[in-house]
Amino acid sequence: MFGVLVNNLNNFRNWFLAIKARKETVNQLNKLTERELNDIGLSRSDIHYIAEQHYRDILLSNEMKDQRTVKDLNSNLNGWV
Repeated sequence: MFGVLVNNLNNFRNWFLAIKARKETVNQLNKLTERELNDIGLSRSDIHYIAEQHYRDILLSNEMKDQRTVKDLNSNLNGWV
């Protein structure tokens, strides 16, 4: 029961951080001028697409972190864990 609660809280935290990052991405890209956007190969219409991709990347990376084991984190422990 406690494990389910912790898992749900972690999922909520990950979702909240991804939403925050998406908003920050949109805000930062909107501050750029047309020329600056053009220099990095973007247009104003790409901003929300880029922010959504960033959101999904964060959720996916956090999901992958949750699935790692101690053995994945430290190869010296192979055979011991």
